[in-house]
Amino acid sequence: MPALITIEHARRQVRLQPDDTSLDVELDPLREIATALVIDYIKRPDHGWSESYDPAGSPYDSDFVIVTAAIAEVLVNLWRHRGDETADGPITARVQLMLERLRDPALA
Repeated sequence: MPALITIEHARRQVRLQPDDTSLDVELDPLREIATALVIDYIKRPDHGWSESYDPAGSPYDSDFVIVTAAIAEVLVNLWRHRGDETADGPITARVQLMLERLRDPALA
C-alpha cells in the first residue's frame, strides 16, 4: 500500500531537517507501515486516496485530513519506539480517538 504522507512530511514529523535524506532508508518503509496500520484500523481498504490527493480540492475531504494526521502520529510512534519491544504499540488511545468516527463497525 503506498504511503499517504510524503517523505518530506514524514521528516518533519520525526523532527529531521527537511533536507536530511540520510535516514530516508529507515523512514520510508515506516510511512508505508503507518499508512497500512491506519487504513486497516478504519477498515477502508478501498479509500481512493493517494499521496498526491489534494484535500483542499473540491469537495473538501475532512476524512483524508484526519487519516493523514493519524498516519503521522503512528509514524512518530513507530520511529520513536523502533526496536523497543516494551512499547504499547503504534495505535495509541490518542490515534484511536482520532479515527473513532471513521472506523467501520465490526459485524458480529
